[in-house]
Formats: sequence, structure tokens, C-alpha cells
Amino acid sequence: LNHEDAGVQAPEAPPLAAPIGREAENDLLRRLGKRVVKALSLAFYGFLKMLRPLIYVRVGLLTYGRIGHLGPETELYLRRRHRNGVPKREWHVFITGKPANRQLLSMIKRRVTVVESRWLAKSWRTMRQSIEDRDFWIELPWRENEYDEFNHIPPQLAFAEAEEERGKKLLASMGIPQGTPFVCFHARDKAYLDAAHSWQPREKWAY
Repeated sequence: LNHEDAGVQAPEAPPLAAPIGREAENDLLRRLGKRVVKALSLAFYGFLKMLRPLIYVRVGLLTYGRIGHLGPETELYLRRRHRNGVPKREWHVFITGKPANRQLLSMIKRRVTVVESRWLAKSWRTMRQSIEDRDFWIELPWRENEYDEFNHIPPQLAFAEAEEERGKKLLASMGIPQGTPFVCFHARDKAYLDAAHSWQPREKWAY
């Protein structure tokens, strides 16, 4: 005698567990990654805090993705440091991802300690949220009123002698004799953004 003969409805089979979608899986990995970054950040910060009687380490992030930020913001920091100095036993370390301009980053590395790591750069926001000690972080503010620094403090980033020689050869190859005045200009073009920041929505640079 089966259920149908007895007039009894057969019990429904328990539903199978739905497979985790790719989006849910990525979200789970992101959350797990943030927890790992937070734990490592706090552990590293605790270690550096123990060293403070000997050396005070402060950390900043270079605005590496755009040359219009990487150059002026870092130059402003260096000019202020040139004017104000750095407290004794204080060591400034900067993090960067893939730079908008490799030559510019090489010049910056000659002046400050730079750790180039895409992973650290991408984890920056989580690290900032994990460590609430504001004095630990170095800000690179740009308020567009830094006239005093740029008018009265000498430039801090400069080409090395070998770089100057390469520049002269490059100008000569363009038909520009040595000593002839020339003008460099900076232009915004979405071609770079499309290549270097393809993950961002296009409307961010609809100009």
C-alpha cells in the first residue's frame, strides 16, 4: 500500500542547499580579507608602539594613481618637512601601489622611505579604520592655498645628473637644441583612466 492508495500525501523531500553564488562568495572573501588585514594591522601597530621609546614610526599613503596628485601633494609634504624638520627619532614611511608615473616615484624614493605594495595600498582603508591613533598616520592634505610653501621654499624633488643627461638626449632627438626654451604641459585625458582605472565607473571622468 502506497501513500496514494491510502489517500495520504507523501511528505516533501527537504530542499537541497542552494549553491553559493559567485557574488556571495566574493563578498565572503572580502569580509574574511578585511578581518585578516585588521588583525595584522593591530599586531603590527602594537609592535611599533613598543618601539616608540627608540623610534617613532609614522605611516602615510602616497596618492599614487594620478600624477596630478602624486607630484604636488608629495612635494608639498617635502617642502613643509624642509621648513619644519622632523622630530628626532621619528621615521616616516609611505605606502604606494602601482604609480601613475614611475620616474616621479623614483625621485620621491630618493627623499623618503617608500614601500611599494599593491596589497598594502588596497588594504589602506581597512588599516586606517583598524588603528584609531591619528598621530600614527601621515596626512597629505591639499587645500589649494599653499602659496607660502611654493613661493618661499625651494623645490624638493629634482632630477639626478644621469636623468638630466637622458633628458638632454631626448630633447635632441626631438630636434630641440640644448639650451633652447621649451614648455611642458599637463593635459587630462580619459585614455589613461580607462587603462589604469578600468574598474571605476566611466561617469567619474565624463568631462
